[in-house]
Amino acid sequence: ISSVAACASGNSTSFAAIGRSLATASTRDGSYDFIEKANRFESLLLSTEEAEKIKTGDIGTILALTRSQFDDLIEALERHTGDADFACAAFLRTYVSTNMFKPGNVLPLPKLRSDLDIPFLRGTNGMSTTQSFLLCMKEEEEAETTTGSSGLGNLESSFHDVIKQLPKASAGHTIAYRIVCPGGLDGYDDVLSCLLGSYNFNRYKSQTTESDDATNSVPALIWPHDDSAINEASATARASYLVRDLISTPAIDFGPGDLQVAAESLATRYGAHVQTVIGEDLRTYSANVPDGHGCGMIYAVGQGAALDREPRLIDMRWAPSSGAGKDMPTITLVGKGITYDTGGLNLKPGSSMLNMKKDMGGAANVLGVASLLFETQVEANIRVLIPAAENCIGSNAYRPGDVITAVNGSTTEIGNTDAEGRLVLGDALAIASADRPDVIIDFATLTGAARVALGQEIPAFLCNSDELAQEVLSAAVASRDPVWRLPLWQPYEKRITDSSNVADLRNIPTDGGLGGAITAALYLQQFVCKDIKWAHFDVYGMRGTSGVGEAQGIRTVAELIRTRYAAQ
Repeated sequence: ISSVAACASGNSTSFAAIGRSLATASTRDGSYDFIEKANRFESLLLSTEEAEKIKTGDIGTILALTRSQFDDLIEALERHTGDADFACAAFLRTYVSTNMFKPGNVLPLPKLRSDLDIPFLRGTNGMSTTQSFLLCMKEEEEAETTTGSSGLGNLESSFHDVIKQLPKASAGHTIAYRIVCPGGLDGYDDVLSCLLGSYNFNRYKSQTTESDDATNSVPALIWPHDDSAINEASATARASYLVRDLISTPAIDFGPGDLQVAAESLATRYGAHVQTVIGEDLRTYSANVPDGHGCGMIYAVGQGAALDREPRLIDMRWAPSSGAGKDMPTITLVGKGITYDTGGLNLKPGSSMLNMKKDMGGAANVLGVASLLFETQVEANIRVLIPAAENCIGSNAYRPGDVITAVNGSTTEIGNTDAEGRLVLGDALAIASADRPDVIIDFATLTGAARVALGQEIPAFLCNSDELAQEVLSAAVASRDPVWRLPLWQPYEKRITDSSNVADLRNIPTDGGLGGAITAALYLQQFVCKDIKWAHFDVYGMRGTSGVGEAQGIRTVAELIRTRYAAQ
C-alpha cells in the first residue's frame, strides 16, 4: 500500500519497484512451461524395440505415395493372378477414376500383399496389417523451391491432415502406424516432416479429459530409421514447437515478463546465464558500449505499457560443456520482442492489429535457434539479446516528433510510432556490436514490405557481406528451409540519415514507404560495426492469418552456425 501511495505522489523509484515485483509473473497463468510443452511430440515416436511390444493387430501402415508410385502399385497388383489382387487393383483404380488421388488426401487401403514386386514394399512386412492408409503426395518435381528440393514441406503439409484422420487409441491401448515413404527423403527429413506436420496448438481448446489432449490422442509412429535421425529431428522439432507456441500465445498471457521467463526457463534447462535489465534501469544501462547513453529506445517504445509489462533487455549467454579452455567463435543472436503492437499513437487499424501478438516472432525465433544449438552442443559461444516491450497507447506513450537517444549516442526522430521494432533492435544491435562477435544475426517481424515482396512463407534476409549471404543460401538449401536475399542497397541510406532536420536519423523516410524492407534494414545497419558480419531476417512469424505461429529460418541459421562458425 505504501508503494502505491508513493507512486501516486510521483515517486518514480517506487513506481519502478512495483513493475519489477510483477515483472516475472505471467498475466494469468504463471505455471505454463513453454520449454516443457515443446516436448509434447515425443509421444509420437516409437523405437523399433518399443514397437515390437505392440500386438501386430494394433500396427497400421501409412503409405506415402506420389501418383506415379501409386500407379506402380496398381500395376503390380494387376500382374498377380489371384482374385483378391484383381479386386484390390480395381478398388484402387476407383480412386483415380473418381479423381480422389489429390496431394494431401488420406484414403483407406485394403490389405496388400507384402511380396508385391515393388522396391518400396520389399521387406516391409507391414503391408498386410489390419489398417493401412494411403497418403497422396505430390511428385518431387512439383515440390521444388527456388532454394532446392522441398520434399520436407510436401510431407509436412500432407501429414498434418493424416494425423487428424487416423483413428485414436482408447485409454490404456496403443495404436501405432509404420511409415513407408519411398520418395527418396532421408530419415531425418521423414521424421521431421511428420513431427512438424503433427503440430497443434491446443492450449485454449476445451478438453473433456486430459487424455483428449492432442499430445495423448495422436497415435504413435514407427520409424525404420536409426536413432540418430530420430534424435536430430526431435531436437529440430522441439525448437520449432517452442517458436510456434510462443508466437501462438495471445498477449493477455504473454507480456515482456513472460518472454523473460521463457528465456530463463530455456537457460535453466541448458545451463545458460541470463541477465535482464528492466524498466527505469534501461535508461542508464549501456552494457559495454563505449561512452554509452543508456537504452533509451527500448525504454521509449515500452514506456506506455502497464506496470506489469515494463520494457526490458534480456541477455543470455551460453557455452558448450566441452568448451572450457577452448578458443571458440562467438555468435550473437538478436530478436525483436514486441509482445503486442498497437502501433502506439500512430494507431493501427483493427484489421492490422488482430495478429499483432506475433510481433515478438523475432524473439521466438532466436530462442528456437538457441534451443537447437544448445541441445546439439554446438562448439561456439552463443549470446542471445532480446529487447522486449509492448507498444501501447497511453498518457506516457512516446510520440511522433520525439527525439530519442540510443545507447550508442545517436539520435532518432520519430516519424511514426508504428516503426518501433527497428528502435528496440537498434539498442540491442549496438550492444551486440560492442562485444565484437564473429557474426550477428537478427530476426524480426519488421516490415509489411517484405511480405509484399515475398509473401508469408519466405523470409527475406539482408546482409552486409556477400560471403555471409552465400553461406546463408547454402545453409537454406541444405536444411530445406527457404529464404531469399534482398539487397542492402546503400544509395537508399540517405533516406534514413538525411531525412531529419533535428536528429541524426529518422525511423522512417519522409519520401514514402517504397523499398520499406530495405530502408528498415539500413536503419538497423547504423548500429552495427562495419567490420562485423551481420545478417537481418525479416520474417512473418505466422501461418497465414491462422493465429498459429511459425518458425522461419531457424533451421537455416542453425545449419549456418554449425557448419561455418562452430569450432572444428
